[in-house]
Amino acid sequence: MNKYLLSICIPTFNRSEKLDIQLNFLEGEMLANTQVIVIDNASTDDTEVILEKHKQKMKEYEYYINKENIGADGSIRKLLNLASGEYVLFLGDDLFQKGALNQIIGYIEKYKPSLVHINNSSICDNSINYYEEVTKDYVSKLIQNELSSFMFMSGNIYKRDCINKINQVVELKYSTTLLYSMCCLEYGNLLYIDMPYIIQDNDNVTWGRHRYEVWFESIPKIFDHFQEYSYTRKQINIMKNKNYGFFLFCCTRKMFSTIVYLIKTRMFCKIINISSIFYYFEFLVKRIFSKNKSVWRKK
Repeated sequence: MNKYLLSICIPTFNRSEKLDIQLNFLEGEMLANTQVIVIDNASTDDTEVILEKHKQKMKEYEYYINKENIGADGSIRKLLNLASGEYVLFLGDDLFQKGALNQIIGYIEKYKPSLVHINNSSICDNSINYYEEVTKDYVSKLIQNELSSFMFMSGNIYKRDCINKINQVVELKYSTTLLYSMCCLEYGNLLYIDMPYIIQDNDNVTWGRHRYEVWFESIPKIFDHFQEYSYTRKQINIMKNKNYGFFLFCCTRKMFSTIVYLIKTRMFCKIINISSIFYYFEFLVKRIFSKNKSVWRKK
């Protein structure tokens, strides 16, 4: 039995000011049937003071402090084990519009999806789409078109039973959130919310210290896993190459160090191919004609 409908899980490290803003926001939302859990990854700032301060104000709230930094994905897995909700939201540095979370909770109660995906792009058509049956072709197109969005922690809410299944089968050190998204799409249905619910913190985007391992090694392994179940080799190759092209595009300013890494790891010929180069230039052209330049901010 799940004690809550939704667990809002926040991994944090040395971001006490933003954490304080998030917890203040959640306190003011009066969320029904929801718990808040924070894991601090051995921060060296005043995060513990902020965590304790909110303990006096919030009822359905708890926090844990790791003795050492186990990384974002390690904290996500630990949060998943601690959560008591039927659904889990892993919240990054981002915020939601006032009242949006209560609306989302209402949609979850109505549709009971395995995955709630919230479009966080600047272009939204203010629609709610529910897919009882998610075809493999549709999932493939979704991942191709919105790969980074399905990795975006704050933009996806997972049914906990679905992601517990995949954790018993696949062991990955990085890229947990994309694995969870694809797993929920594989095992169930989709609620697609195309509304500007999320206030994304573009100024604090980071690929982390392990960005190459994530994008060139872990993500392709996720795609390979799902080929064993249902996706064709053609679909997997398209998703892989679009992933490579997108990350090469994001690393344009660090292209030299990226190429050096690929040569050292003997992955150059695997990553740099006609398809990945085509997608790289596709993203480049879109960037040139886009008003949103946030992806070019320093990573």
